[in-house]
Formats: sequence, structure tokens, C-alpha cells
Amino acid sequence: MSDEIDQLMSELKATKNLGNFLQPAPVKPTEQPIVTEENINDFILKTSSKVIQQGVDTIDSVRGAVVQGGAPEEIEALSQLISAVTGSIDVLNKINLQNKKAVSAKELKELDMNHRKQLQASKGPTHNTNILIAGREEVMKKLIDHIDKTSVIEVKSEDSTPEDVSPDHPATE
Repeated sequence: MSDEIDQLMSELKATKNLGNFLQPAPVKPTEQPIVTEENINDFILKTSSKVIQQGVDTIDSVRGAVVQGGAPEEIEALSQLISAVTGSIDVLNKINLQNKKAVSAKELKELDMNHRKQLQASKGPTHNTNILIAGREEVMKKLIDHIDKTSVIEVKSEDSTPEDVSPDHPATE
């Protein structure tokens, strides 16, 4: 009888050691990075992709057991997990599309600016240095000083003389 007890005790010890082997390793807390304005996008993308990957791995590992078990609570939990992972993927996809749209808009703006510069260069240099800061009197004086005296045309009529048109003497016929 003592041989049987010893044998039973050795089997239990072997099973106890085997139980330690089958237990999952304890999860070590990860070091939290310092999040700043410069690295917040990288942080969000890395943690989101990690969460999504864990969700997909969990779905793959649990799906067979949940479907075979048929418990409504487990099926509902699996469907909620699938919905959450799908929603997370959609959000990451929207972020990715928004980033691509911003990059393409920036490239388009640069192309437009380069095109405008090329058009201006092809038209030749334009110099708008004709800026005048003066009062009304100064502008009128400059205009009057620049009048060419030879361009003034005197018109004389053969029918009337300057005396005939004067306000003191009415025109006589």
C-alpha cells in the first residue's frame, strides 16, 4: 500500500510540474512611451495596429471553440469582438486616406505654384515700380509742366475774328 501511495504521490508531483509548464507566462507591463505632439501620430498608429492584431489573433483562436460550443453569450461576445476589430480597421483606413489626401493636396498646390512661376517666367519680367506718392496739386503741376507747347493747336476761323467772339462785342453779320 505504501508503494501505491508513493507512486500516486510521484504522479501528482509530475502533474503539478506539468501544470506549471502549461500556464501562460505572466504578462510583463510594457514601458509607456512619452507622448508628445510630434510623436502622437506614430503612437496612435502603433498601438491601434497592435490592438487590431491582438483582436484578429483572438478571433482566429476562439472562433472554432465558440462555434462548436454554441453558447449564445460566447457567440455574442465573438460578434462584438469582430465588430470592434472591424470598426478599428475602418478608423485606421480613414486616417490613412486622410493622410494620403493631405499629401496629394500639398503636391497639387506645389505643382500649381510651379506652373504659375513658369507662366510668369515665360511672359517675361514685369516691373511695377511706377509708384507715385503725391498730392493732387503736385500731380497737376507735373502734368502741366510736361505739356509740349508745340502740340497745342490754335484754331482760327475765317468767318469770325477774335474781336467778334468777345463777350463785350456781340458777333455781327
